[in-house]
Amino acid sequence: MDPEGDAMHFVPFVAPLAVTECMCGLYNDSWWLRDDLTVSPHQTPMLPINFSLMGIFGDSSSPFDECIEKVTAENLITENWAMILDVCDKVNSDPRGPKNALLSIRKRLNHRDPHVVLLALSVLDSCWSNCGPAFRKEVSSASFINELQSKAVHSTRLISEKTRMMILKWVENECKADSSLSLVTTLYKNLLADGYSFTSSEPKKV
Repeated sequence: MDPEGDAMHFVPFVAPLAVTECMCGLYNDSWWLRDDLTVSPHQTPMLPINFSLMGIFGDSSSPFDECIEKVTAENLITENWAMILDVCDKVNSDPRGPKNALLSIRKRLNHRDPHVVLLALSVLDSCWSNCGPAFRKEVSSASFINELQSKAVHSTRLISEKTRMMILKWVENECKADSSLSLVTTLYKNLLADGYSFTSSEPKKV
């Protein structure tokens, strides 16, 4: 195959995430492995993988995208609790609501605007409290716990403090009664052992 008419050839390949750009070429929105490189035996040529459709880079859509974007909009001064509770109701009315809602929340947690991230944390906390065990298990999954850790450690001061205080609240309440949420408890213990504080440095309002 010669997609651009030059000397470099490509064969379809399901590329692991570790495959570097120098080994692959992008053609018609799919990644292809160059056949002029040595490939290990386990890298069997297969059908092309379309990253944009599979959402490997976080682009997969969710039916909750629109409503989560509204409750975490950049122009909101503070949380709109009525809209947030509407989101919770929508999550509870959809069998796939917990998974899809968390996917949408995760996108907003990675927004470039810290204000949006803080609002997304409020939505996450509200869904944790109001959307039952199914949502909490999604949060306490191996795929999401790293997201929590990142926000608790590698974000701005306000985001990190809010995340850690939220984790502490969860551990002191729902996690005590549900052993399936052990990853959240483990994250809390690890952060505590590493010396992180679980209180706010903001001055108390008089």
